Amino acid sequence: MKIKGFVDMVSDHLIHGWAMDEERPEAVALKLLINGEEVTRVIADEPRQDLKDRSVHPTGCCGFRIFTSELPFDLPPDCKIQVKTVDGDFELGNSPVFPEIQASYFSDTSDERFFFMHIPKTGGTSFNHMLRDIFRQRIIFPNMFHDKKVSVNVNFRRLYEQHKYNYQQFEYVKLLSLHAPAIASELLPGRPHSVTFLREPVARAISRIKYEKRNQDFAVDEVEQLYSKLEHKLSNFQVRYLADNSLEDTSYFHRKKPVDEKGLEQAKENLASFSFFGITDRFNDSIQLVERRFGWKFKERKKLNVSQNKGLQQFPAEIIKAIEENNRYDQELYRFALELFEKRIKEQNRLFF
Repeated sequence: MKIKGFVDMVSDHLIHGWAMDEERPEAVALKLLINGEEVTRVIADEPRQDLKDRSVHPTGCCGFRIFTSELPFDLPPDCKIQVKTVDGDFELGNSPVFPEIQASYFSDTSDERFFFMHIPKTGGTSFNHMLRDIFRQRIIFPNMFHDKKVSVNVNFRRLYEQHKYNYQQFEYVKLLSLHAPAIASELLPGRPHSVTFLREPVARAISRIKYEKRNQDFAVDEVEQLYSKLEHKLSNFQVRYLADNSLEDTSYFHRKKPVDEKGLEQAKENLASFSFFGITDRFNDSIQLVERRFGWKFKERKKLNVSQNKGLQQFPAEIIKAIEENNRYDQELYRFALELFEKRIKEQNRLFF
C-alpha cells in the first residue's frame, strides 16, 4: 500500500478530506477515531473534481465526508480527531486534529422553533450559513442531507399541500429556512420565532440584476433587457414576502394581485411581529442584535453571495428611476423597518449597558 490523503476540514458539522492508494485502484476504507476510540468507518469514493484537475487522482473519486450528526454521540470539546486507513492503520495528513468544537448548540428538545424567511439578495445566504453554528443539521429543514436542488428551491406550495395531510412532518424541525412568505412560519408547530433580513430596495434590485450576470460587466442595452426580464422579481419584492396573512391565500407572494396600501400595512404589521429582523447594510449591528436577543454566539461574521453595487454607471438613469417607482411600497416598508430597527437597538443597549 502507498497511501496518500489529507483531512481537509473538521467543523462542528462535518469532517471531510480525501484518501487514495497509489498502488491500487480500489477506494480506500477509513476509520474515524475520537480520543483514540473508533466510532465509524467510511469509504473514500466521493468525487473530488479539484483532485482530478490537479492530477492527484485519475478520476477524482477519492473524497470522504463524515457528518457529525450521524455519529453515536456529540463531539466533545477539546477532543482528538484522527482519520486512519482500516488496512494498515495509516494516518492521513493533517491528522490528528484538535478542533475547537462548540460545546453548546440549540437544544434538540427545546420547545422553541425558528422560521428564517430568506428574501433573496438581502444577505440571507450569509446568515443562513451562520445559523449552522447554532442548530444541528438534523433539526434544520432543508439541511445538507437533502439534495441540493431541494435545499435551494423548495416549493413552498408543495410543502403546504403536504402539511395539510401530514401536519406532523415538521415535528423534528427547530429551524425552517425557506424562500417563502412570512406566513410559512405556520408550517411549524407552536408559535415559532420569525427572523429575516431586509435590504434597501434599489440596492437589492441592482444586486439581483448583477447576480443574473454573476457580477460580470455588461452593456447598457443588456441592463435594459435584464430589467425587463426580471421586473416581476424587482418590484416591491420584500412587501410581497410579508403581506400575506393566510396559508390558504398567498396572492401577494405569488403575484396574483398587485401590491397596494393594504398589503403594505399588513407587511408592516407582520414585520413588527418578527422576533428579529436585520438590515443588510448594518450587518454587524444586526448580528449583535440577534445574538443578544436569543443568547447565541456565532463563530464569525462574514457576508456570502452579496454582490457589491459597483459600477452604477452601467445602469441608465431611467432604469434607476423605474426601479424606484416600482418599489414605492418597498421603500416605505424599508423606512418603517429602519425606524423599528433603531428602536430595538436602543432598547437592547439599555438592557446590556
